[in-house]
Amino acid sequence: MQYMLGLFSLIVALVGIGIAQTALTLGIMFAMHKYIPEKLPEKNYGEFDFDAYDKNLLQNFVIKLLILIAGVTLLLHVLEYLVIYRNIIRHWGLYRMMLFVLETAAIAGGLFFLFKLDRTRLLILTGANAIIYLFFQWLLVWSNLLI
Repeated sequence: MQYMLGLFSLIVALVGIGIAQTALTLGIMFAMHKYIPEKLPEKNYGEFDFDAYDKNLLQNFVIKLLILIAGVTLLLHVLEYLVIYRNIIRHWGLYRMMLFVLETAAIAGGLFFLFKLDRTRLLILTGANAIIYLFFQWLLVWSNLLI
């Protein structure tokens, strides 16, 4: 029972973190479009363009981004919970670093293949997602919600 309750609370927390990370990523995309457009070679993200869009196109774009980021976050951490659980407490720092690298690489790959991003945008968005991930990791450690 305790195992299932822990899994449920993990899923709820990860969905919230995934939504927050998606919103911050969307804000960074808009800020790049608005404030540094001359330094970026193209203006669209796949079929979505911040200059000319309608409501349906924006919804599809946000849903794709949410499925990518929240899906990767949820999948990696739930698999970790189900497979490893608390058997790796001695090497917790190394283990968290491995999760960080895997999640950052998965999000970078998803952004590249899903939205066909150029190198500059991909580097900026991958770095921003890594910083966001580290911020949430620090927040969980600081509030003693993480072992």
